[in-house]
Amino acid sequence: MARKTGSLAFLGLIRGSADEEMPSWTIDWRVDVSSAGDRWQGYRIGDTPHYPYAAAKGRLCQANGTEQERDVRLVVRGRIIDTVQFVSSVTREEIATFGVENVRLAEEMANLTKTMPTVDIDTFDEMNTAKERIFVTLLGHDLGPQALTEPLQYTIGDLISMYERFIETKISEPVSEAVHKEKFPQMNLRLIHKRLFLGHKQLFGLGPKAVQPGDCICIIHGSTVPLLLRQCEDGKEYTVVGQCYYESWMYGEKVDWDEDAADEFVLV
Repeated sequence: MARKTGSLAFLGLIRGSADEEMPSWTIDWRVDVSSAGDRWQGYRIGDTPHYPYAAAKGRLCQANGTEQERDVRLVVRGRIIDTVQFVSSVTREEIATFGVENVRLAEEMANLTKTMPTVDIDTFDEMNTAKERIFVTLLGHDLGPQALTEPLQYTIGDLISMYERFIETKISEPVSEAVHKEKFPQMNLRLIHKRLFLGHKQLFGLGPKAVQPGDCICIIHGSTVPLLLRQCEDGKEYTVVGQCYYESWMYGEKVDWDEDAADEFVLV
């Protein structure tokens, strides 16, 4: 499939497996989808597929499989852009009554100093900036470099205020009702089994609950979103942890390497 289409979109369906012989990059259809900690649509929440992410800057996968019998490695190309430094202690294991409840912004902020001590939040402005960045990461609301056809109706600060009032009252104001319907309806789907993390470059990300410090944050050709890969003990192969969101890397803004200069990754 990857060879024919040049796409690694199928990695958004991997669910993990108790079968140790099954490669990490394949889909175990025996695992119930509701238990998947890696479900990702590849699009901004609330948007239609007219505005996809483009983390690899449109570069297609030139996957190579090994030819030996029972050797199920997948060889792909791309770059490691960062590694995970810290992982939030806030978990999201249950479907919330209202999807927006799983954002859990207050808990993320309350635990920030303990779980991500390198984030600057000493002043009010620094705290507010971190809050907005985390909110954007949890919503996948990064607008990227694309030109807007019309001015934004609400700022990130406006959306946070609406969210916080809704969490407090469980009632959306008339002016913000459309915003809740447009921006927040898929929060359960997006956030269930997900954790916030911070890379060594001090950028926030959102990934599967299995994410660990040391995991590699990668741009892999053929994937519209970054991938979390975990290096094996031999240092030559990687297992797929899952797809992720990573600040400033969702639209290929920083992809500056030539196709031939990409590194090779052997997925097992």
